[in-house]
Amino acid sequence: MMDEVMDFAANQIGRLETLDKVYQKTVNPYGLTVDESRDKLALWRDLYSENASPNSLRSFESDIKQFNKIAEILSITALPLSPGNTILVLSYMAEVQKKKYSTIQRMCSSINKLHHAAGFYKPMALSEAQMKLSGIRRQLGSRQKQAEAMSVNHLNKIIRECLKDGSIRSIRDACVASFLYDSWLRRIDICGITFDDIYVDIDEEATQEEIESQKLPFGLGGHLFPDAAIRGALLIKKSKTDQDGKGEYSFLSGTSIRLYLHMCERLGLKQNDQEYVFRSISTGGVVADDPMSDNAVYRTMLRVSKYAGENVRFTGHSGRVGGCVDAAKYMNCNLADLQNMGRWKSPAMPAHYTRKITVFERDHARFRNSQKFSINK
Repeated sequence: MMDEVMDFAANQIGRLETLDKVYQKTVNPYGLTVDESRDKLALWRDLYSENASPNSLRSFESDIKQFNKIAEILSITALPLSPGNTILVLSYMAEVQKKKYSTIQRMCSSINKLHHAAGFYKPMALSEAQMKLSGIRRQLGSRQKQAEAMSVNHLNKIIRECLKDGSIRSIRDACVASFLYDSWLRRIDICGITFDDIYVDIDEEATQEEIESQKLPFGLGGHLFPDAAIRGALLIKKSKTDQDGKGEYSFLSGTSIRLYLHMCERLGLKQNDQEYVFRSISTGGVVADDPMSDNAVYRTMLRVSKYAGENVRFTGHSGRVGGCVDAAKYMNCNLADLQNMGRWKSPAMPAHYTRKITVFERDHARFRNSQKFSINK
């Protein structure tokens, strides 16, 4: 495929050069020198690092690193990227690297951001680049693979097996999975939780059956609120959709709170207000003062996948997806409720997650499931 891309470049060289000529004055609209564009970019990077979330910053830096590598392979100038070379880069990502359309689309956004920050034009915004992208989308499709949903049944199996294992890492992993599911957290949300973010409440109206249902298996933590049903609230101080840090409370079940209290006992954590709840644990079992990284949360979910009893591969988003799907499936929550509980800016994502469930509620599905027109009548 690399040869095909280079053949394409050779065959289209005249047209690509014409494209460069047409947009010659567009590429560097302010007539910046190399040093001037470098200074502007350096200032922008400093400001962006202060403003962007860790995930956004990491994603951008990764995209630009890959882009520079592509430019090196193709022996072209990366900044500014000429219009003709823009078409080559898109062809290389799609045909040689065989990247998913969503990945190409994200990288285009990062490349545009880099150029704009340096005082240049946005190469991927050119009409020719947009037409090339449309062709790639038609060829590859734009459907993204959804994170595997961790259902409440999966979670119960994970908690039992982790507690059965009994190691401090497994106990922490069970608590991480339970928090992710209950509060529909993104993996980055777990990392910043401190003790003063967790509020524990006693449910005075709970029945004995409800009290027993939330207790941990194997009699673990039995001395913790033995005759009461407990529940909790988690303050999410800042999130992807709350960059200003206004904060929002989310639900924690009695099971999650009991796991949390049991984890604190086993790991020897003192519940000091500003200290992190979910800590890094070395392979030797040493509990650090530092919080888990979001990559550690990702690895945790991969690790506990084996306990689900099915051929599944959970990721840091699986609890969020699973909680949303279960709410739609068992509680008949509408999209507005799901959007509110999941702290989404629009109903698009909960609609995407629950599309397999909501198909059964459509009028035609109810009509075909009715007994009036049964094949046996």
